[in-house]
Amino acid sequence: MVVRSAIAAPYDEGPERVVDEMRAQIEALLATDVNCTLLPKFVRLVFHDCVGGCDGCVDMSDPENAGLLTPIEALMPICENIPEGSGVTRADCWAQAALSAAESSQDRSRFAFPLEKVGRQTCEAPNGVGGPERTMPNSHAGTSELIEWFREWFGFSKREIVALMGAHTLGGAIRNNSGYNGFWTPTWCSLNNDYYDSLWQIWSQKLTEEPNGHFQWELTSPPDAVYEHRTDSAGCPFLNLPGRGPPIPPDTDLEACPPLFMLNVDVAMAKDFGDKLNSHSGQVDCLWVDQPDDYDPREPCADARLLDFVLAYRDDNRLWVRDFQQVLTKLINTKARPLTKLDTTDSQMYDGFF
Repeated sequence: MVVRSAIAAPYDEGPERVVDEMRAQIEALLATDVNCTLLPKFVRLVFHDCVGGCDGCVDMSDPENAGLLTPIEALMPICENIPEGSGVTRADCWAQAALSAAESSQDRSRFAFPLEKVGRQTCEAPNGVGGPERTMPNSHAGTSELIEWFREWFGFSKREIVALMGAHTLGGAIRNNSGYNGFWTPTWCSLNNDYYDSLWQIWSQKLTEEPNGHFQWELTSPPDAVYEHRTDSAGCPFLNLPGRGPPIPPDTDLEACPPLFMLNVDVAMAKDFGDKLNSHSGQVDCLWVDQPDDYDPREPCADARLLDFVLAYRDDNRLWVRDFQQVLTKLINTKARPLTKLDTTDSQMYDGFF
């Protein structure tokens, strides 16, 4: 695939003005996203784009990219009308969309997510639909494979891996796209540390329904643990951890609504499956916690070497959002140099909480 760089010829208003206008249009688009359809997908889009280096293209023939045509098409009127010669590219536009989505979805912090550099390469595929094949992380992976994948493709440290995985606080999975079904967090349209709080509950592995059934982890609760919720626009509850919302009405049909869930790669930050993982099917033959032998004789999984970071982020939302902002910026800049540094003196990094 032929790749072109942003045109380097001078532009009268400079890249900062172009980025300001682009950001304003993206923020206006997000303001209309009342059902939170686009916001999580903007973050997912830039991750899929930046494996191997951001280039503003995603191969939609790859099943790993199912569902990404929605954010690509939503951004087309903005990203395809960047002035020639401005030094700003479609890949920059997608990066800005992810940063704006993260910044605007904070509910317990107020950190800025500025686009600091422009000039990322953009492939020749029309509108970004196409491009090189990417090797995405295996959703069945255990702890060691997760660490090695991120080190190979992004050079991330263990702390950076755990921080970036917190992006799963936004959005969920649809069975028809991926074979998985559910939301990672109860507040799936807000950028906060609920992902790590959810992760440190008690989970058990289940096989989703066909077609495209996969092993995923769902909450395991004793009968007297009542989960609470608020209702979304479709009538399904956002399941909450105990004490975080009004009680579930007795006539609520939870079976008809997506569950809270985790993938192996999520659980692998808390539990190390070792040789208990079937790397082909994703089935894990160890338990989250020890059980009486007459209930389940399998052994509990060992704690993962990433667990300390999970617990640190669970206990400190501000710490996680700060680290997430830094690792997301590192992700969009990896293998993307040389880039033009923008003058961001007008951007403000807010410290603390609303």
